[in-house]
Amino acid sequence: MKWLQVLVPVILLLVLTPAYPTLYSQASQALAIWTGTSPFPTLPFTTTGHPNGLARIMGSVVIGPTCPVENAERPCPAPDYSGLVLVLTPVNQGTPIQVGITCDGFFTASVPAGSYSITLVPCGELGCSRVFPVTIALEAGTETTENFSIDTGIR
Repeated sequence: MKWLQVLVPVILLLVLTPAYPTLYSQASQALAIWTGTSPFPTLPFTTTGHPNGLARIMGSVVIGPTCPVENAERPCPAPDYSGLVLVLTPVNQGTPIQVGITCDGFFTASVPAGSYSITLVPCGELGCSRVFPVTIALEAGTETTENFSIDTGIR
């Protein structure tokens, strides 16, 4: 049954690629993370180098829809997330950590363990304030996946 859960999204991606690039980009991000094939390595990492140890956070940011009407004749261009930055601000004290986002919307970082308030900069998209800030607790030696989906409300 697991093969069916993987096969259906793959077929949808192949069918949607030429006509709906925005939907394709968002679906491919979700599939990559769900199947464990995201572009980020999952190699063991050191938990030393900081008194509290380190934790890894990874995931994606998806913003959409970005066009009011999308069809084969008028496809919506795939969004470029490379100008966005996640800012992890320690809840107790410390210097905020900026985590860059790839053009496809993925991010990964090893940070000191602790609790953080996460915001997106710039956060000008419709719906962004309904998603951020998010508070998370990262434990030393763990990997945490956070996927942020911002619905712009455009229909």
